[in-house]
Amino acid sequence: GLLECSVYLALAISTFIAGPLSIRFGRRRLILISLYLSALSTIICAIVANFTTLLLSRALLGFCCGLRFSTLYVWAAELVSSKEIIAKILMITGIMFHIGGMWSSVLGYLLLERVGWRMFLLFSSLPVVI
Repeated sequence: GLLECSVYLALAISTFIAGPLSIRFGRRRLILISLYLSALSTIICAIVANFTTLLLSRALLGFCCGLRFSTLYVWAAELVSSKEIIAKILMITGIMFHIGGMWSSVLGYLLLERVGWRMFLLFSSLPVVI
């Protein structure tokens, strides 16, 4: 309910400011900052003691995801040297985002009852930290 709404609302808001932020800080730096803040907010989600902190950390996670999604496609298109493969690169990037989302759901289904939601959130932040 409210937790997921906070993620998507923050994601929608961040897509509007991703462009000016990427111009100010650079696309690569903004992507890295959003990755690190995503890991931090996921860790905070796993160790929170109350609903308000969980809500705010989930909103931060959505905000960072919006920054990353918006900026990564532009950055990938800029890095491609051949115009013939831009569409393929962007399609592969989109597919990877969706595979990651599906993989997270599958892992949640397989592990959630075994390890609990807090440990699952910590496990889900490991790829960003590594």
